[in-house]
Amino acid sequence: MAFISQLKASKSSSRRGSSASIVISQSYKASTDSQELSVRISSEVMEKLGVVIGSKVDLLHDEENDIWLVRPCSADGFKISGKVGGATGLIRYTLKKGHSRFTDDKNKLPIKKDCEEESIKYEEGGVIFRLVNMN
Repeated sequence: MAFISQLKASKSSSRRGSSASIVISQSYKASTDSQELSVRISSEVMEKLGVVIGSKVDLLHDEENDIWLVRPCSADGFKISGKVGGATGLIRYTLKKGHSRFTDDKNKLPIKKDCEEESIKYEEGGVIFRLVNMN
């Protein structure tokens, strides 16, 4: 017999078609003529970080080394939204001057990048990772 997990497939689809632990997307919102960055974090990563839906985090980008860091913070921060017990949490914000982005050209959007699973490290008080191009 060869049993196939139905749960595994369900978790993958709830991550918007990606099985990566962290996925970052940059999109254009025509209704407000603005761009957004969305960071989807798996429940496994959230658990290791000690955060839950409603927790606040900071998202940092090291442009020189092209790595990212998600770190929990207490007061000011981006709130993780989503369904309690869901497969992922979501951080979303409108891009403003000074924010890291994949492109300034709204005609090239949306852009989605998955984390490189082998790059994930839990240090610096958070999770450090590198992204790979998906489209």
